[in-house]
Amino acid sequence: MQRRFLWVLPLLLLVDCSPEQRSSTDGLSLHQSVTVAPERRLEVWEDGRITPALREAMWGGSKTLPDGSTPRRGLLRLIDLDGHVLAERRLDCELGEIAEPAIPQGADGHVWGVGDDCSTGEGEFAGLVTRFLPPPGDKIQFEHYDGDRSQELTLVTSRRFAWHTAPRGIADLVHEISSHPDFDDPRFKALKQGENPPPDLPWVVEYLTYRWDASARLWHRTTRIERNRRWQADEVFPGDAAFPAEASSEG
Repeated sequence: MQRRFLWVLPLLLLVDCSPEQRSSTDGLSLHQSVTVAPERRLEVWEDGRITPALREAMWGGSKTLPDGSTPRRGLLRLIDLDGHVLAERRLDCELGEIAEPAIPQGADGHVWGVGDDCSTGEGEFAGLVTRFLPPPGDKIQFEHYDGDRSQELTLVTSRRFAWHTAPRGIADLVHEISSHPDFDDPRFKALKQGENPPPDLPWVVEYLTYRWDASARLWHRTTRIERNRRWQADEVFPGDAAFPAEASSEG
């Protein structure tokens, strides 16, 4: 089911920095700096033309500047106590935010929620992308889950996606709901790169549960699929019983 994210955002670029590899911050301004580990801070850099008032208007909506141009993509930087850049990651979109405070995880751990606002102000699938960052060493490494292969846990908030931790405020279990055309439909599978899906494709609702495994340092995902149904964010978020327990299933 990972093809759904082709509709949301491309992959982000991860870079472990040597001096010659570091991205230029020309035209960017420091938006946020948060201490995320002893002697480590994470910085968010954004287009310097984005004023605080303009940023507030852009968050969750269109990212067009007053002159009609598109802002530069944001940048994450991991900085040590001496101000050296240890690692950086180019955001796929223009605005980023580190949620404070950190979220408890496991018996005595915590993670930072790092948001990348890919909202466009229109459409069904583009929205705020959230990843979980454990206290870093010398790299920016977000937490993963065990899908078809180990992949970053990527949680989306948009018109057709929503999620929350359960219980709220503790990063041990996540429920996510999404609604999209049926990717198992033969007509969808036959699409060529760049082709739009037929408008009459049936839709499904996916109920996803992610469970944190502290010993493996990995999230485990289970899925239940309800076919021939749609869901959108102005509907009530389903109760815990709607989400799968241990085995994936289809409804």
